[in-house]
Amino acid sequence: MGWYLKVLKKYAVFSGRARRVEFWDFFLFNFLITCVLIIIDRMLGLAEDLRGGLFSGLYTLAVFTPYLAVTVRRLHDTGRSGAWLLIVFIPSVFISVLSKFIPVLSGFISVLSLLGFIVLLIFLVSRGQSGANQYNFPIPDRVKAQVATIIEQFNQEFNQQYVPRYDGSNLYLDRINFIGKQVPICRLIYTGDLNSWEFSIYRCSKNRYDPDAELMIPSIKHFDGTVKGAMKVGLKEHPP
Repeated sequence: MGWYLKVLKKYAVFSGRARRVEFWDFFLFNFLITCVLIIIDRMLGLAEDLRGGLFSGLYTLAVFTPYLAVTVRRLHDTGRSGAWLLIVFIPSVFISVLSKFIPVLSGFISVLSLLGFIVLLIFLVSRGQSGANQYNFPIPDRVKAQVATIIEQFNQEFNQQYVPRYDGSNLYLDRINFIGKQVPICRLIYTGDLNSWEFSIYRCSKNRYDPDAELMIPSIKHFDGTVKGAMKVGLKEHPP
């Protein structure tokens, strides 16, 4: 439910990236809410079939923009332009117009739409690009200064030694261990909002940052999109 609400907060934000968990969590809750509203419509006599009625229609209209926006951001996460959405609509519209003049083409409409949908689905379920790409936001100096203050306060509060590293839109949070070695803990990607970073935990066994680890680690409940939340998860997943 958390990711569903975050998508709504980014109501018309088409820039930046959205990982698989953000998109599919929103998709799941959106589907469930729509089903419930369709049932309510039918119970109240506002709909005669599964296409829905008043309440489900108003809800669909309300979430159309954030749904479109998170889909574009999901494509950005795979390194693709949001224009790939047109692969579902353009062939159908083009063939529909031509079929009025060449009836034999009408049979290709549904086939092309299906193929476009399959291609788009493959993109949406694909793993996002590791690290930054052309759709990320650069981290401003003022944000780096705020991050430095947050880390300093966290280190004092929890007696830790977190150290930030920057690379483009990436913020790497390392920690000094008991023998004085600086070890990687997690990576955050700046989304343009200090309180809404994208999170990846470092997996020693894989020697890389895993953006999908949050699907499996219970401590992800401590991550609220903030730098402090990321450091809390780091303490749980990589104890000092």
